[in-house]
Amino acid sequence: MVKQMIDEYDILNYVYKNAKMGSDSTNTLLKSLENKDNKITEVVNDILNSYNSFLKQSESLLKSMNEKGKGFSPFTNMSADMGIKMQVLKDNSDSAIADMLINGLTMGEIEMTKMFSCFDENVDRDIKKLIRDFKDFQTNAIDKLKKYL
Repeated sequence: MVKQMIDEYDILNYVYKNAKMGSDSTNTLLKSLENKDNKITEVVNDILNSYNSFLKQSESLLKSMNEKGKGFSPFTNMSADMGIKMQVLKDNSDSAIADMLINGLTMGEIEMTKMFSCFDENVDRDIKKLIRDFKDFQTNAIDKLKKYL
């Protein structure tokens, strides 16, 4: 199978839409955890701050290309929100929250690894750095969450 090269817009939009989904989902999670006594909340807040940072960085780089990010469909976002709320209602233990976050972060980490193998080496260095940093964030967040399992 031949690898298809991905252009800079596609790379940035991928980071944008995943950071946007991560930010929105993490916000929903934190709202669902309000007035609950979870020790994991501080780590979840750190994850939210990182997602927001990557969202801003990707938006800025897209803007420099005279482009805007395209996120997931409203239906996808609504489904994710409902799934999070239902999971928290079912089990809001730190272990369950960590497991849910690790699953989402792992999917993103796998996709970022695929991205690394599909972009042209001529991609702008700021975009390469953003991809590496986003992947590293996912890896580090997974490691931080493992202690709650």
